[in-house]
Amino acid sequence: MDAHIAPSTILFSMAIFLGGLIFVILTWINTNQQHSSRVLGLYVLFFAYFVFHDLLLYSGLIKYLPWLFRTPRPLIYLSGVLVYLYIRSVLYGEQAFRRRDYLHCIPAVLCALDMI
Repeated sequence: MDAHIAPSTILFSMAIFLGGLIFVILTWINTNQQHSSRVLGLYVLFFAYFVFHDLLLYSGLIKYLPWLFRTPRPLIYLSGVLVYLYIRSVLYGEQAFRRRDYLHCIPAVLCALDMI
């Protein structure tokens, strides 16, 4: 019996691993601990999860984990928010979220409620 792993599966797996590693470096190992680093780390983690979801779809493993089929939907809305918050925190040197920033999460919350 010959075990065969597709090259795309290896690339997906490497991207997922590197995304998780970059998240850990930016959020926990980084001694600077700037707000922008944490926001960027969260964005990279979301991207790694998107790649993981694509791996499940591409390999056909989603049929064994059907509850994960729609889970990236709310994160898609949050990705744009994180890009905006990252750019703003770098440009203006912000160290925390503003109270109004949470309003940007309303579409993601509504999407998550729609999934329930």
